[in-house]
Amino acid sequence: MNSSLSLEKNERLIRARELKKILGISSDATLWRWVQSGKLPEPSYINACRVWRESDLNEAIECLLSSEAPVTPMSR
Repeated sequence: MNSSLSLEKNERLIRARELKKILGISSDATLWRWVQSGKLPEPSYINACRVWRESDLNEAIECLLSSEAPVTPMSR
């Protein structure tokens, strides 16, 4: 669990519900599997609310997109 949360000026925090919408998933279990596998960074907590820094998520999503090979009819 990430206990320290430092923010740059005007940086957004993303809650789990919004992150699931961004990623197109509906399950908390999927979100946590992705965190545990290292696809997504660990969240920070504000009270009991899980939050991610938008910049950390952008970096993680860019890595995911660059490492995934596109699915084409020939690759099936």
